[in-house]
Amino acid sequence: MKQEFDALYGSDEHDINNWHKLCHILRIDPVPNTLKECRLAVFRKHVNLVDLVEGSREDIQIFKSEKKLSEYTRRTEKFFPKEDAADGGVLRALRRHILAPRDGHSKGRISRSVKDGR
Repeated sequence: MKQEFDALYGSDEHDINNWHKLCHILRIDPVPNTLKECRLAVFRKHVNLVDLVEGSREDIQIFKSEKKLSEYTRRTEKFFPKEDAADGGVLRALRRHILAPRDGHSKGRISRSVKDGR
């Protein structure tokens, strides 16, 4: 599944074009101009990775919180293989705590690697 994600959205976290693809699919408007701003904008979105890879790009559900995403993922059993999401790259900004979601909305803790642009 990671190969499919990379084919659709790219894997090079230093290529702003990959981030722009994600921003468009996640309906981030306006699309940020810098890598750091793109990473932060993408990190603030909560989306099921299986849907992102296998679903209709026009109908991607974006959840208001990690908790809502967790509820949806558990209900639909659409779990992205953990081992596929283990490495970094663009995918890192979309990984969430599905089994132990954090409470709150999309402005939760931003990992240092995302903040620092890593």
